Amino acid sequence: MNNPTAATSRPTSDKGSDHMPVTLDEAGPGTDLHTGALIRQALAAQGVSLRVGAGATECGWLATTGHDGPTVYITTHDSNGHSGYDVDRAASAEFSAVVTTDAGTSPIYQGADPEACARAVAEFLGKSPCDWCQDYGSIEIFDAGTDGLTGHRPCEMPPCVKRRKAVAAEFERKRAQAEAEAQTHAAVCGPDCCPPF
Repeated sequence: MNNPTAATSRPTSDKGSDHMPVTLDEAGPGTDLHTGALIRQALAAQGVSLRVGAGATECGWLATTGHDGPTVYITTHDSNGHSGYDVDRAASAEFSAVVTTDAGTSPIYQGADPEACARAVAEFLGKSPCDWCQDYGSIEIFDAGTDGLTGHRPCEMPPCVKRRKAVAAEFERKRAQAEAEAQTHAAVCGPDCCPPF
C-alpha cells in the first residue's frame, strides 16, 4: 500500500530522539509540481513581500504586505475546479491577481504565467525594477577618457518615466489644491485678516 505520508517520515536517530527535523522543502515529493513555489519565487524576485491568507475570507490566497495602498490577492484555479495559491501544475493552472477597494474588485492579472503575474503585481504596487538605473531614476554619465563621473541624466526606461510622471502629477495636484485654498481664504478673509507671509 502506498502511504503518501511515508515520504515525510524520518528514521530515528542514534541519539534517542524519535524524529529528525523536517523542513517544508523536504516534506515530500511534488512541491515543485505545485503552483505555490512558482508564484512565491516569482513575487520574491520582483521584490514583493507576501503572506499566506488566513481566515474564511483569505483562505487559499496569497496577500501582499509591506506597501502603501490596497492589498493584492493572488490565487490559482485549475481545470479540475480546485482553487488556492498552491494547486497541481499538471492541471492547467491559471493565476489570478485582484485588488479590492471601496470601489470594488479589479483584476490585475489573469493567465498561466507566474512570472507575468508577479510582474503585473509588482507594477501595480509600483515596485517594477528598472534594470538600467537600479531604480535610482537617473543614469550616471562618465568621462570617456578618465572614467570620472561628469553628471547624471534622467532614466528613460518605462518604469522610471511612469514614476516621474506620477510624482509630477501628485505635485501638480497638491499645488493646485493649495492655490485653490489660498484663493478661497483670500476671498473670505480680506486684506487685513492675516499677516503677510
